[in-house]
Amino acid sequence: MISPWWVIVVQLGLGVVYVLLVAFWSQHEFGVVSAACGVGVVWVPALVFVAVISRGSAQRGVHSAALAFFVGELVKLVLSVALIFLSVWCLESLHWQFFLGGMFLSLKVYWWALAIRPKPRLGSGLVIDKPLDK
Repeated sequence: MISPWWVIVVQLGLGVVYVLLVAFWSQHEFGVVSAACGVGVVWVPALVFVAVISRGSAQRGVHSAALAFFVGELVKLVLSVALIFLSVWCLESLHWQFFLGGMFLSLKVYWWALAIRPKPRLGSGLVIDKPLDK
């Protein structure tokens, strides 16, 4: 199982790389701000979601965990929409290509995090090398 915190760290790392690439190649002064807002619109709600579902998850029952998941998803959705509207309203020179690029990259990080996930540690209970007994 992959830690949701791992996904958040990878999402932030690739978002920073994207913003730095936009800063290097972009000729627009608001391109970097637009790229950072695009990454933030996805990353901040994901961070809040992981914090909600991780808080006290060890002592929760199944019903409490399911409720925390749905409440976290609702908060994530509302916060995402609010941050999109806030970005559009506050940035007078929003560059949509950088903004949407940051959003797209941040949304696709879930697949990257699965691909580059850390290997299980010895003693973690996961058996990888042995074939299954029949």
